[in-house]
Amino acid sequence: MKRYKGIYFDHAATSYPKPRAVERAVLRAISDEGGNPGRSGHTLSLRAAERVFSARERIADFFGLSDARGVVFVKNATEALNLAVSVFTQKGGHVLCDDMAHNALLRPLYALERTGKITLSFFSAKEGVPDFKDNTLLLCATHASNICSHLIDAERLGALCKERGVAFLLDASQSAGHFPVDCERIGADAVCLPAHKGLYGIMGAGAVLFPHIRDDYPVFLSGGSGSHSLSREMPRALPEHFEAGTLPLPAIAAFEAGVNWVRGIGLDEIRHKIRSMEKRLWEGLGSMKNITLHGDGFGGGILSFTHARLSPERVAAILDDSGIAVRAGLHCAPLAHKTLGSGKEGTVRISLGYTNTEKECEHFLKEMQNIAKNE
Repeated sequence: MKRYKGIYFDHAATSYPKPRAVERAVLRAISDEGGNPGRSGHTLSLRAAERVFSARERIADFFGLSDARGVVFVKNATEALNLAVSVFTQKGGHVLCDDMAHNALLRPLYALERTGKITLSFFSAKEGVPDFKDNTLLLCATHASNICSHLIDAERLGALCKERGVAFLLDASQSAGHFPVDCERIGADAVCLPAHKGLYGIMGAGAVLFPHIRDDYPVFLSGGSGSHSLSREMPRALPEHFEAGTLPLPAIAAFEAGVNWVRGIGLDEIRHKIRSMEKRLWEGLGSMKNITLHGDGFGGGILSFTHARLSPERVAAILDDSGIAVRAGLHCAPLAHKTLGSGKEGTVRISLGYTNTEKECEHFLKEMQNIAKNE
């Protein structure tokens, strides 16, 4: 198979292409560090364990964690969010969530609501004024939307939660790698994110970041941990308490390499380039007949639009035939589409990455002009 030669505008689903440094890290993990980390004492296992330790340290530093033990590896952001929700809802009570949340967060909350474990209410991400109750135990917020470039004021929400003694869970799936995410400065009790989007890692790894380590976490998943084998329970200490089973070494190595790559370029440079392309696309699409842009906010590199007569799926199919990859539909965020008024069919979504170019944006606008005029 050859590398895709078309225009890739689907970075909110997963970034592509991956940096060469990430590809090399995966190969090195398989060939040179191929043991099972923490499961043996031979050379390959020790190399693997060193790689996991290095990744944990690097990721902690990048996201403002003073203690790398607070970096818990999971397989994706969905698992991260499920884990974090389970941690902070053990006692039951009221949970607040913003109205731009992804199903990865909504569905575990809905499940708890159905069983009567929690009561659930929503607040406007745009207005950012949650209605705390006396029994509110957790506030969940989507740092950056996955269907438009809306960014929530995480630091303000963190301060409000701290004042009220409410746990604060931040979904940084779309903001990590685009905007600064300093866990301790934000005041979050947990930050959840994947490796394979704005951090340019590969699928198979994500993390829950715990800035404040406790010793009373509930069990989320039980199994082998490489230590305390005689115990019938999972080790109490992080990160082992949540990392049952074999860790995805190649994906963790890619996670570290992606963070290093992003850091080498710099978040300001990444955001500047993406913002410039986003502005051009916003202006170009906004001037076309039959095209409606949805959402507000700017700088996250995500635009959603609809055609007056063509379904999002049809527009995406036409673009795909022209070698342009976008995503159509509800993007696993039906509540957000309801908030934006973008209908039951959702939108066509463009999501940009640092690897995109101004030339690609111009080519896309030319193709869209034909769709707007001729369909």
